[in-house]
Amino acid sequence: MAESDLDMAILMSTPVDADALEAEWHTHLSTDATLTDFRDRSAFSAVHLDFFDGTFESSIWDDGGGPDDFEIEIGNRVAYAEPLGAPGPAYDKLNATWLPYYDPVRRDARLRMAIDGCLLDLEFVPFYVRRTLHLQAFDRLYKAFRQ
Repeated sequence: MAESDLDMAILMSTPVDADALEAEWHTHLSTDATLTDFRDRSAFSAVHLDFFDGTFESSIWDDGGGPDDFEIEIGNRVAYAEPLGAPGPAYDKLNATWLPYYDPVRRDARLRMAIDGCLLDLEFVPFYVRRTLHLQAFDRLYKAFRQ
């Protein structure tokens, strides 16, 4: 699609100098004709590259917290990812570890955390409205919607 972006992630099985890789990537991105043409197709066409080690950490939400990117990261980098070449042992291990998406215990805990966070944020809305703190009320409503 003309206005799509291209998201790529490189699964790193050994520690590397991330800054050096990032610099090399930006040089390549600015000089490769195919990537430049793709990026210039529209204001919404972008090329993203991330380096990751296959570790995903879920956070514990507190009152100030909110939805983290745990599920999105696993979805983008594992469940819906396609290898560019033949999958190697690190890719196979990643899939074996995280698919199915996650076990029922983790699923139930994450769902309970989202429900509790949503309900708590909704409780704050009338409190802030009574104090005429409308932007804070809207922020809590929006945060509850995200959860």
